[in-house]
Amino acid sequence: MNRHCLYFFFLFLLSVVPLFSANAKIPTASVPRQVDFNMTGVVEIADEDDAGIVRSVSLSCMNALGEYDYYPIENKGKGKELLTRIGETVRIKGMLLIDRENNRFLTVSDYVILNDEAGEQEPDEL
Repeated sequence: MNRHCLYFFFLFLLSVVPLFSANAKIPTASVPRQVDFNMTGVVEIADEDDAGIVRSVSLSCMNALGEYDYYPIENKGKGKELLTRIGETVRIKGMLLIDRENNRFLTVSDYVILNDEAGEQEPDEL
């Protein structure tokens, strides 16, 4: 009788061990995060209404793979000023907010318009 119990116990263990392998994802409670940032990119339209009025913008930045990442800009404070800067290259300083679903948003505390066409140097104040 004990042999049979031991045998079934080992079968049970063999079926459970793969559930706890190193590759298995263990659910964790994700919490919103905030990160200070300094980014340079192009201001692009994220949303506009039927009349063509820009409602929100995002910052388009090239990543290390040569692909573009888009960061929605919060529409208040200095970020609201960027609604009129579509297509311009800017350097933004602020907070990158990452929510529980891993969505990213930029809160702008300051920005500088970079003028490449005039041959001006990029300012270092940010």
